[in-house]
Amino acid sequence: MKIFIRKRKKITSFILTVILLTFLVSNLGYAQIYTAKSELEVGQTYHGFKLIEEKNLKDIESIGRIFYHEKSGAKLLQIENEDENKNFSISFRTPVDNNKGIPHILEHVILNGGSEKYPVRQLFFEIMKGSLTTFLNGMTYPDRTTYPFSSMNDTEFSNLMDVYLNVVFKPSFYKDEKFFKTDGWHYKIEDKDAPLEYNGVVYNEMKGALSSPDSQLYSYIMRSLYPDTNYRYISGGDPAEIPNLTFKELKDFYDKYYHPSNSYIYIYGKLDILDKLEFINENYLKDYNKIKVDSKPGIQKPFKDKKELTVEYPILEEDLEKDKTFISLNYALDGKPDMETTLTFGLLSQIVFNNPASPVVQNLNKAGFNNISSVYFSNSAQPFISIVAQNTNENMKDKFEDVIYSSLRDIVDKGIDKTLIKSTLNNMELDQRQQYSRDAMTGLLYGELAMLSWLYDGNPLDGMDIDGALSKLKVALDEPYFENLIEKHILKNNHSSVVIVKPKKGLMEEKSKAVAEKLEKYKASLSDKEIEKLIIDYKELQEWNGTPNSEEILNTIPTLSIKDLEPKIEKIPTKEKKENGIRTLHHPLFTNGVGFLNLYFDASTVKQEQIPYISLLSQILGKVSTEKYNYTQLPIEEAMYTGGIQYSATVVTKQGSNDIYYPKFTVSSYATEENISKMLEIMAEEMANSNFDDKERLKQLISNIKSNMENQLSSGPINIGIIRNLSYFSPVYKYNDLLLGLSYYDFIVDLDKNFDNKYKEIVKNLEEVKNTLLNRKNMLISFTGEQKEYNVFRKNIPTLLKVIGDKDLNSQKYNFDFDNKNEAFSSTMDILYNFQTFDFTKHGYNYSGKMKVLNNILQSDYLFNEIRIKGGAYGALFGIIDESNIFLGSYRDPNLKQTYDVYKGAIDYLKNFNMSEKDFEKQIISSLAEYYIPTSNMAKGQTADYYYLSGITEEDLNKELEEILNTKPEDIKKFAELFEKGLKENHILTIGNEKVIKDNKNLFNSINSLVK
Repeated sequence: MKIFIRKRKKITSFILTVILLTFLVSNLGYAQIYTAKSELEVGQTYHGFKLIEEKNLKDIESIGRIFYHEKSGAKLLQIENEDENKNFSISFRTPVDNNKGIPHILEHVILNGGSEKYPVRQLFFEIMKGSLTTFLNGMTYPDRTTYPFSSMNDTEFSNLMDVYLNVVFKPSFYKDEKFFKTDGWHYKIEDKDAPLEYNGVVYNEMKGALSSPDSQLYSYIMRSLYPDTNYRYISGGDPAEIPNLTFKELKDFYDKYYHPSNSYIYIYGKLDILDKLEFINENYLKDYNKIKVDSKPGIQKPFKDKKELTVEYPILEEDLEKDKTFISLNYALDGKPDMETTLTFGLLSQIVFNNPASPVVQNLNKAGFNNISSVYFSNSAQPFISIVAQNTNENMKDKFEDVIYSSLRDIVDKGIDKTLIKSTLNNMELDQRQQYSRDAMTGLLYGELAMLSWLYDGNPLDGMDIDGALSKLKVALDEPYFENLIEKHILKNNHSSVVIVKPKKGLMEEKSKAVAEKLEKYKASLSDKEIEKLIIDYKELQEWNGTPNSEEILNTIPTLSIKDLEPKIEKIPTKEKKENGIRTLHHPLFTNGVGFLNLYFDASTVKQEQIPYISLLSQILGKVSTEKYNYTQLPIEEAMYTGGIQYSATVVTKQGSNDIYYPKFTVSSYATEENISKMLEIMAEEMANSNFDDKERLKQLISNIKSNMENQLSSGPINIGIIRNLSYFSPVYKYNDLLLGLSYYDFIVDLDKNFDNKYKEIVKNLEEVKNTLLNRKNMLISFTGEQKEYNVFRKNIPTLLKVIGDKDLNSQKYNFDFDNKNEAFSSTMDILYNFQTFDFTKHGYNYSGKMKVLNNILQSDYLFNEIRIKGGAYGALFGIIDESNIFLGSYRDPNLKQTYDVYKGAIDYLKNFNMSEKDFEKQIISSLAEYYIPTSNMAKGQTADYYYLSGITEEDLNKELEEILNTKPEDIKKFAELFEKGLKENHILTIGNEKVIKDNKNLFNSINSLVK
């Protein structure tokens, strides 16, 4: 038996792709049956907390307890079980009455401003420098602000609980407006002749967050449905309104809402609850008296008539306005967003609006609406459901509504296909079967489920009754349950709206001009002395942000010691064998009667000109008809017997090399023991008998792929930007760019634009690529599950093998052209993403675990301070990719040239590197965090596959761990030479604001539009 070692390396798109399936089935989970006997009594008071209710949560094998702190009015929920990954959060209801982003900015300044006990600037990030936390953050919702963290280390958990309570109840931001200016907004002006500008972390974050029409859409939906409530406002802040916020307003908001009487404390996992209650009471809550806090979110009175809202979003002058409109039909729902409501309408949305088998979707497709989606939104006192059409036109609004109404009326009259309901319920129950397995997000997720009811004065334990809510839905198999919901909540519901988000050329320029004129007018109204004051204020802010915390202040942060840690790498059992002559990996891990299957096909046999078709094939299989099933039936069959069948195009690299890589076409699925044979039967049908010559269906799928890629490009182009930048010199990422990046997007745009002329060519290439890939001679099988599941798989695998090819094929030799393109891609984003990469192996350097420590230091110390704190960007990035490449990046960044200058400045930073012994130890500890993150058994199997395919051995992993532990400050200084050589190559790429890019056009060899 071969043993593979699990730890969280920075792995490539291979594991990131297959891990998506893991998240779907394991983010609700627990490890084993919990049988602890409670010694607490309902009605008794423990350290000021009265136990209101205790409940055995059998669905999640836990005990739930609701406490109420009688003196302060604080509410506390505990979920006790054997999970070592303990979670804590404290939340406050924070409704807003404007678009200034008050709760969002307050969240930032509370975490970053320090506190009475921990007066550390940028406290949140200083903690991260030496943290083993599996989660650490703050989050702003439409009506609440939550501060969660989780850790497997008992000492760290107790320390951070104190830190979080201290910052929310005794914050330091009150004492100095500079915290507000840094994270909220401030005037930027360096000399009297320079233009006045707005800057600030949240200001720039929201310029990025609201840069795409799909991200704006849901703000407009809430405004349309709840115009008389706090939900009409953007809690994160509208960049046009954020500069109207004053420091006094921020402090007043804190005073109003940040009181224990308005708090919701959540504690999860294996811990001594009495110890935690005593600490919270003695150190915080006993000093507060209960008060009445008016924080209840507003409730919108039902409409008498449907509302309509039309808004615009910017596109570039060279863009076409045709087929770029979003239309949404939205319904406010009667009832609170509890677990039952959430599951019910989530299921309804899946069955009726997100399934190609639904008559609604089919009729919309026939009417010309090819990109349809639906969402149920539960993070508000009044949940809503929306049906959205993308890539359409404003004049299609009436047809959109008519088709939906007539299709739903027909469903109500004739009934929903019961197999569609049954298959969806079966799929959800299969997910529930995977709750045996915990991961890093389990505790956090249960806290979010509790808030569905708790925040709106319901019982938080109701959110844990998942099986109960599912069992109630089974009535839909015998009664018109969903049909009645459609009748009541949609067809007869006047509390509804239509939102149209349409493109407008020149809108970005109009908005930018309006801001510039406003600032210019304000500057003109100032005296020379007042302008000089703004200059001084800005310089003082920069100097203040550039001044490090003193050692004395940093020492107030409770820290761990390396001596107290024992980082371990987990051994993952892997049996390598042959089944029917095919290499097979078996990971005999407990999976609660479910078998997880991954098939890896060698994709290096595909011709170079057909590489993009590998990715296209992965996005089409399972979505077109086969000999046995219409494409509308396939999702029903998959859901009835499996957890879904996933196809993906990935690349596994040989670590430390840009030249050696292993392209893979991966097929993944999972099923219960009794359905494994059916899973293999469906896989065989899709892989062998898919029909690509349904012209209308193929056209629709390609159009959807284009639309989805454009949404991704507009909202978060980080991965695509890094891939493109690396493709300047790396064969691995030249391939990846053709497979997943901007070159693939260009390929899809061309197919979509010239579909009629290229249709036969597309079908021919898909058939050729499928027949080349799906071949047992270039196949590796991986199965995760116990022996009984494996035996069923082994018995039935011939069902699949007999329908795929069995021929000898040679790997292709790919000849790529490389040059330092130095590209910029302009868009209507108001901010920028700046990337720079290089291959350090070509300069004679080999990867070392010491680079993990370098990674932490550069990102959390140098780049964070220069790009975020001083520059105002939302984030700074640094990473080691495939043990051969280095990338530097910024996102939601107002700067361009200044950021590239910061990258160059890393050389001097490393040459002059100086860090105290304690701070350096913290960086090493943070580098060990990946050894303390729990994952599901399914994910462990996939990780072992990755190590097998890429050739990573136990010796390699142990060597890396030893190098991390033995890193010294002088090792960090030595990397200066590496950066000097690498950055000199000047491989840069920028995505974002058109005007800023054109103002810096001398930096680039070409400038093109991001979205075609």
